[in-house]
Amino acid sequence: MIASTHQTLLEDVPDFARDSFSYRLHWLVSNIPISPLQTQAIGTGAKPSDTIVEWLPPHVQRGSPYHRYAVIVFKQSDKIDAEALKGKIRRPGFNTRSFQDLNKLKAIGAHLFRGEWDEHTAQVMQRHRLEGWDRMLVRTKDV
Repeated sequence: MIASTHQTLLEDVPDFARDSFSYRLHWLVSNIPISPLQTQAIGTGAKPSDTIVEWLPPHVQRGSPYHRYAVIVFKQSDKIDAEALKGKIRRPGFNTRSFQDLNKLKAIGAHLFRGEWDEHTAQVMQRHRLEGWDRMLVRTKDV
């Protein structure tokens, strides 16, 4: 029996305007075939899946507190029309629970990790043409 899964990589990012945190979507892949004989979901050797939102490497702005990242694996009951969703999903403020409910997904696994800015972050940001690699984030408090 082959099952289809869906993977999401999310990050919580500081929202200084609201003195809170928001979410940013880093990656969204659906219709990943898995079975006892096909255990690799992504990468070399994996069967084709449908990328809805392309990979954005985890990165933390210099001066920002550490960021939390979550990779969530969902079991799909039906195939997701990835082509219909491409270009319609926004990275900033992505709501996983709404997407899960809308597509009848069931969470079956998760991995959490944290990231902090270090001397290699600027190189990663430059390589992927991400803004802010040369700036320091400074919080200004209301007086």
